[in-house]
Amino acid sequence: MITDRELWQRARPVFDELIELGHGPRLERLEAIGRTDSQLRDAVEWLLSADADADAALRDYQFGMPRDASSRTTTSRDPLG
Repeated sequence: MITDRELWQRARPVFDELIELGHGPRLERLEAIGRTDSQLRDAVEWLLSADADADAALRDYQFGMPRDASSRTTTSRDPLG
């Protein structure tokens, strides 16, 4: 977790830049950052990891669907079942 305000202010725009890059270019940019500022690299990596964890949690969640939805399927044409 980033608790230093100045570090957060430096890390956030870098995160915004890197989140748009593919895996290879992202790693290259992180390596370049790490050569001059390892603390910034660590902070940005933490943000990227937290973002990936959040995406995974949302991807695995089925909004509005009960866990046993397959057993409740119907052939009704009524959109509400």
